[in-house]
Amino acid sequence: MFNFNFKNKNEISSIKQIFRDNFEIWKVNDLVLNLVDSGLITLSKNSYIKCVNRGDRDFLDLTEDQKSCTGISHINEYQEVSECQNCDRQLISENKEKFEIYIISINYNAVINELREKLGKEKTLLKNDNTHIIYVDGSGKKYTLCILDLCKNVDCKTSIYYSDEILYIYCDVVVGFDAPNVIWLFDLLIKRPGELLNFIKMISPMISSKRVKKVMENFIDGMTWQEFEDFIPQMLNYIRDNPKNYNEGMSFLQKYSGTIISAFSVKLSGSGKTDAYSINLLNYFKQILKPDIRIECKHSASDNINSSIGINDLRELMDHSYQKEGVIFTNRKKIDGSAINRCIDFKEEYGQWKYVIIHRPLLKLLISLFFKELWDKPELSISSLKEPAE
Repeated sequence: MFNFNFKNKNEISSIKQIFRDNFEIWKVNDLVLNLVDSGLITLSKNSYIKCVNRGDRDFLDLTEDQKSCTGISHINEYQEVSECQNCDRQLISENKEKFEIYIISINYNAVINELREKLGKEKTLLKNDNTHIIYVDGSGKKYTLCILDLCKNVDCKTSIYYSDEILYIYCDVVVGFDAPNVIWLFDLLIKRPGELLNFIKMISPMISSKRVKKVMENFIDGMTWQEFEDFIPQMLNYIRDNPKNYNEGMSFLQKYSGTIISAFSVKLSGSGKTDAYSINLLNYFKQILKPDIRIECKHSASDNINSSIGINDLRELMDHSYQKEGVIFTNRKKIDGSAINRCIDFKEEYGQWKYVIIHRPLLKLLISLFFKELWDKPELSISSLKEPAE
């Protein structure tokens, strides 16, 4: 059994960054070698050459533009290179600087064995697919750990989340579970046996609304603006194009009609209207799922999410939508009174919502309504979910 009792937080952070399937590194250090020796990962390497080196035979014959090429090219098994992938220049491998790029592969069988060793093999079972570890306590109650290789099952959109292996942990009601807890696989591996067991037994069949809220916050916080713009239309299209999921989500809202989940109160300012306006979320969410509605994404950096979506943002949506209906999605926490006042004015004029603003609280609710459906959809990038801090 490999000893993961690291005291150096920098070492743990470094290993977490490289503990990914198909992750590329340029240098092999002691930490990587320790992981290789443990059997948890394997290394393969590919050889490359740089397009331009000062020692090249034809260096003096190159133009200034050619000399500035930073391309690298793979050397095949016959030690041959035909042309630069960047500038298409014919390459001769002689007298060129060669270097290796190492590719990390996670040995999932070793990971599972490591976790079973910590839990006690006599108390654990494996399902046929070898990705489920079932722990049975003294009373016969079962707890399940399910390991999913996300780099094979999720179409990750950016290099930031590419091949992040995370561990879903939930109870034996695996099918139908709404919001599995998620933790980095390496974070789980470095837990001591007692910590690992307590962590698993902490999971219950029902997740509290507070915990779901925290998961949603971590999900939204973890997105870059590119991912935010990518995810929102994918999410809406998936819900719109799947009647089953749409109807189930709307039924959920209808079921709780009259409770706080079906109404959202916003504070108004400077309009002469009442101080608060109650929005019926059933009709509000139905509006944003229309197929031809204009979508605007307003993503703010983490230090700016406390700012408000204002009237200028709404005017921009109105200009772009050309009198059509539109919706603003944002990770900001607040809606300025002037903006929501204008939305209400249009609703009173047209008899329905023409412009809709989905800010952070409503975005969390919308995602949580369809959480299981979205989670189970492989092509949606939800790999940025992190385990809430305790």
